[in-house]
Amino acid sequence: MAIYYVDLEGGNDTTGDGSNTAPYKTHSKASAQMSDNDELRLAKNTTADTIINNVFSWSMASDIVTVEADLTATLAEGDHIGKPTAAGNGAFETFYRIESVSYSTPTTTIKLYNRYYGTTEATASATKKFIQIDDINDCAKDTICSWYYMADGGYGYIGNLTVSGGWNLTTETQDGETWFTGTPPAWTTDAWYAYKHGDETDPNNYSKLNIVGLSEPFGAHNEQSTLVDDCTFLVYKGFLSFSQTNGGNVNNCVIFSSGGRAMMEQTALEGKSFSNIYANSSNNEAFYISNPGNTTTFNDCVFVSAFIGMLMQISAQKIILNNTICSGGLEAISCEINGNQIEFKGTSEVTHSIKGIDVGSGKYGIKISNPVTNNCTYGIVGSQIFGILIDNHTADSCDYAFRSDVYGREINLHGFNYTNTKQWSICNYASNCPMNLAGGTTDNMTNLIYNPAPDYQLPKFRAQNISGLRDGVFWNSKRWQKYDAVFRTKAPSYWFSTDVDLSGSYYPDKVFNTYAENGKAYKISVYVKVGDLSWKGTVLPELRLNGIIVDSYPEKTVISSDWELWEFPMSAVSPNDGELSLNLTINQNVNDLFLDDFGVEEITI
Repeated sequence: MAIYYVDLEGGNDTTGDGSNTAPYKTHSKASAQMSDNDELRLAKNTTADTIINNVFSWSMASDIVTVEADLTATLAEGDHIGKPTAAGNGAFETFYRIESVSYSTPTTTIKLYNRYYGTTEATASATKKFIQIDDINDCAKDTICSWYYMADGGYGYIGNLTVSGGWNLTTETQDGETWFTGTPPAWTTDAWYAYKHGDETDPNNYSKLNIVGLSEPFGAHNEQSTLVDDCTFLVYKGFLSFSQTNGGNVNNCVIFSSGGRAMMEQTALEGKSFSNIYANSSNNEAFYISNPGNTTTFNDCVFVSAFIGMLMQISAQKIILNNTICSGGLEAISCEINGNQIEFKGTSEVTHSIKGIDVGSGKYGIKISNPVTNNCTYGIVGSQIFGILIDNHTADSCDYAFRSDVYGREINLHGFNYTNTKQWSICNYASNCPMNLAGGTTDNMTNLIYNPAPDYQLPKFRAQNISGLRDGVFWNSKRWQKYDAVFRTKAPSYWFSTDVDLSGSYYPDKVFNTYAENGKAYKISVYVKVGDLSWKGTVLPELRLNGIIVDSYPEKTVISSDWELWEFPMSAVSPNDGELSLNLTINQNVNDLFLDDFGVEEITI
């Protein structure tokens, strides 16, 4: 194994020999000497960064930085700036590429290519990063040279390669940072690849590299155990990509893209994991994942995009977010494929997005566990949902914590805590789609649920163990609830109430059900009373077997304010096994009809 040194600032390709005392100047010269198992070490930068001593105002999830001074002669498009604490080698507080600089008295407005993620604050200064250029104009087409250590298509491979930066050539230790970019070869206008390789059987390792302005700083296809650690990639377009890699990982890295995905994972591996990743894209997904039928874990990561933070693009995959943050200008997480699962752990959350988690349209079999959605227009949203389970959803400062549109079925919210909701906590625009709510709290019961869609024949939601809300079944204008204050023998009773005068025939409500056996007959009984002697209206009872009417009974037009027994015997034996239910169609103009002490017995006909 040979070790080669490159000093992009002070090396010499003519007189150098690749040692730490006589390093090469360019990647091209070093790579031409390298073989399998060799190591390339890049010297740390020695040219100082520029410190700008003005107050800079930074805002979380914004691509605008402002300064109360004219900096148009100091900063320009293509420069990279950061807070005084900004660094490379995978530090999350890093540098951002400037898209434009404009001045209007008294403010300079700096537009960044990528949204800033970090603390909203004003800093007393900012750092303009020095970035060394590695001139590769002499690189011939289709050869192994600078920025193209491994090639697809038969150009030759270097296996078991190690490339790292930040080296102190005097002490031969890593105590600094190496920031560099490259000019494109004469035969292309693209800045193209830094390290790309495929169909390689040996692992390759990259660390402490800070690369700026390339199409794709790193790509691996069919690669064995590729490792990328402690790197920062601030690229103009393209992404850090893994395709069908076998066991490789990216850890402690920052990947920015201003013209495409920041990072992409396309594998079929169980147990894939990423740790300490900050991926940021200006106009595409920060992280695109396609790992069918398998579980991928993200530890201590941040995914930020002006578009979509994380896109799950294939069915039946599961992601585990452990202390991981997602934010997207449009969507923080797009989970728009059937059978996907998302599990939040630790301090994970989605934040500062129009849609926190978008479950798409017409999807089913989606499970989201312990989601936290903060500062979003919609915490979780979808349309035509045909099966979703959301366990322990926490939402704060969202316009809507959960919203369902159009139609669907089997929407289940089990355990939620909604605070500081700006509009409605739960908004069900989905017609003919009851929601099941079990165990939840909110700091504003008035704005808990909004049901603008028509009732049709199904309730809008069923509630159980919701703080401040009685258990029951709810439509837009009426509800059946458990009620402890009024009962016959033991609380609770079953209470019917309305918000409006139900004038006109209303569809029947199932108030009790039991199992009926083929060839047998039954009688259902219930005690009934009203809470107001001025009650006027009608109650039409009926028995149904498996949803089909088997018996109807005379309308009840006079109901006592004292408990009275109503009995509903079947007129014939049941023709088959199934559900026997008592259904009531109610027209009334005041509230408070109470049912209690239901009973059922077999009768002889």
